[in-house]
Amino acid sequence: MKTTPERLAELAHQQWSEWMEYLFSKCFFVGGLAIIPRWAVQRWKRQIAMSYSALSKEEKESDRREANRFIEVCVKRLETYALSLEICQHIGLPDPIEAVHEAARRLRE
Repeated sequence: MKTTPERLAELAHQQWSEWMEYLFSKCFFVGGLAIIPRWAVQRWKRQIAMSYSALSKEEKESDRREANRFIEVCVKRLETYALSLEICQHIGLPDPIEAVHEAARRLRE
């Protein structure tokens, strides 16, 4: 079973790969050379062709950092929701606050 950060890192890599394909489709080529530096073109083409599982440890870590940014957005959203639930509880409405806090904790795993 993949952890939430691994699932999001896989998604981040997929999104990055699609962006790079788009970028190359917009480049101007002169005499077989891309306006983007040759070393970058070679590196990015190699990475586009690879699945997330085939990336190097460093490349996976880069995608994980990006995924963690998405997780933090989700966690902050859950925390805001939990605050709203606490307000509901204060005025007497039933709520699953503990479940929301547990979900936020699991997202960070």
